Amino acid sequence: MARHLEDDLVPAAATVAGFAAYRFGNGVLALEALELALKASPHYRLAQMLMAALQAGIPPAALSRIGCGDREEAEVND
Repeated sequence: MARHLEDDLVPAAATVAGFAAYRFGNGVLALEALELALKASPHYRLAQMLMAALQAGIPPAALSRIGCGDREEAEVND
């Protein structure tokens, strides 16, 4: 996939692919995709965070609520 993208699109696309692979339990594919994202853009923050989670052994199910948080609930808990 990444071979067919403009260079500036690779980090985002590879990070999305890495997130999806990680979320569905394919750690090897997630690692490869996140490494590609970071190779293209070493400071791509989302790829860095997902790579850290993967390396820390955080289970994929823990990622299920990312992006689905209730804003009001988050503000109450702060």
